[in-house]
Amino acid sequence: MSKILYEVTFEWHSMYYGAGIVFVIALVFFLYHRKKRFDLDTKMQIIWFFSGLIAVGALIAQIIMGVSAVKDYQQVIVAYEEGNYKTVVGEVENFCPMPYVGHGEESFEINGIYFSYSDFIIQQGYHNAKSHGGVISADGQLLKIGYVEKNNENIIVYIEEITQ
Repeated sequence: MSKILYEVTFEWHSMYYGAGIVFVIALVFFLYHRKKRFDLDTKMQIIWFFSGLIAVGALIAQIIMGVSAVKDYQQVIVAYEEGNYKTVVGEVENFCPMPYVGHGEESFEINGIYFSYSDFIIQQGYHNAKSHGGVISADGQLLKIGYVEKNNENIIVYIEEITQ
């Protein structure tokens, strides 16, 4: 008997919204003061200039993050959906949980295949540490893991717990 604990889906990370919000705020300020810029004092002209600069920078950051998300989608989720992933079945070994506080990684091995992830690394695939409600909990847990190899990392796309 088995139970599916995780299956990859596309995630739009909340960090992506930050650059968009900064862009909108800076753009609104920039456009609001656009008509008045010649009537503004030097201090306000500098603020107006930098708000435009921030808007452009935030827009560029948003585009870069969007391209990165699409690239991750293609490399991880499409590979999984097309069946281009590997599987390993066995007991969790060398489980090293991420501490509740801090920004460490959680890691483990199954049959010599190494996996590591963190709640604080933006990526597609499983990245939920035990300390924050993750499903991988200890050495000896019998799992079937589906994973995609990407940049010398094993990105988890599927987790099934095997119960006897």
